[in-house]
Amino acid sequence: MEEKVAAIIAALRERYPDALCALHYGKDYELMISVRLSAQCTDARVNQVTPALFARFPTLEAFAEADVAEVAPAQGVLYRCRRR
Repeated sequence: MEEKVAAIIAALRERYPDALCALHYGKDYELMISVRLSAQCTDARVNQVTPALFARFPTLEAFAEADVAEVAPAQGVLYRCRRR
């Protein structure tokens, strides 16, 4: 399995050597969250919303312990963006 993954990664790097991610993130889990949010809105909008979100919840543990009601508004802002 690891060999297959390594081959896929090598093929992608060869095919897209200059690929960049439009989402701004500092930690791997921030990218995961940003990707999830970008399914609901543009990457540009996600980049506007996530700095405050990541400042409020600076660790993965902080996200895990967060009240859903405190995190949901960020997702709602992005959801309304997609519906327009």
